[in-house]
Amino acid sequence: MYICNDCLKKFDYVKIRTVYVEGRPVRKKLCPFCESKNYVFDKGHYCKCCGRSLGNSNKEYCREACRHAGERLWAKQAENKEKAKNDPLINAVREVEEYNKRTGKNLSYGRYFYLKGANMI
Repeated sequence: MYICNDCLKKFDYVKIRTVYVEGRPVRKKLCPFCESKNYVFDKGHYCKCCGRSLGNSNKEYCREACRHAGERLWAKQAENKEKAKNDPLINAVREVEEYNKRTGKNLSYGRYFYLKGANMI
């Protein structure tokens, strides 16, 4: 969340305006209400699940349902990360990327395995 120091309004997204300086585009980020560049990002304290403001509370979630949803989400992400470690396709892509880094080449997935199958690598 952002807070404008000129109009004192809160907003979630800045307004982006493109202007051309010497023929080159320059993106300006502005307050959507008064178009000032005088704003700051306010971290605040918000619920990790739904984003509701928690004020000065030390809680991470606004209610019990959000806490359960958040814990399920973290567990699912950890589970997906573990699955990705054992996924043969991800391991194959990782193998190609490591080969490309090691040799300085830029082989595609298909080209790498074609050459590997022909014992040319």
